[in-house]
Amino acid sequence: MSVTTAGAINILFEYLKNSEVLSDEKKVNGHLYKMQRPLNSSKEDVVINAITMGRESVQNGILNVNAYCKNQTLTLPGALSDNSQPDYTRLDEISNLLNKALGEGREIYLNNGSYCFKVQQDVIIPDENEQHYVNFRIEFYSPQ
Repeated sequence: MSVTTAGAINILFEYLKNSEVLSDEKKVNGHLYKMQRPLNSSKEDVVINAITMGRESVQNGILNVNAYCKNQTLTLPGALSDNSQPDYTRLDEISNLLNKALGEGREIYLNNGSYCFKVQQDVIIPDENEQHYVNFRIEFYSPQ
């Protein structure tokens, strides 16, 4: 039986909810969500969504794990305030937590080898609401 897009998101959600991303001393200060985060959240939320889920004999798909981080507040000459700059120190800490939880480039097998995922790439992306997020693109495999 094929794994649906929602099923793949659920599998990765269950795996990450018990990981260092939510339990380490440098853990995110927000929550783990499926598909989208609460409107106007300023927390360090982690969101899992999917791009595609194939139906071949060895099923594969692409999932995203996005971890949000509020920008730095800088005071510029003339007492101006700027919130456009990413907090690279915190983004790096969050990226390291996610990288560790997601296998540091190695394949992670779940459910006696029924499911496998591996980080394909990561990138930092600017977002609205004075924040940036790190996006981990995950390859997901499941033999049918």
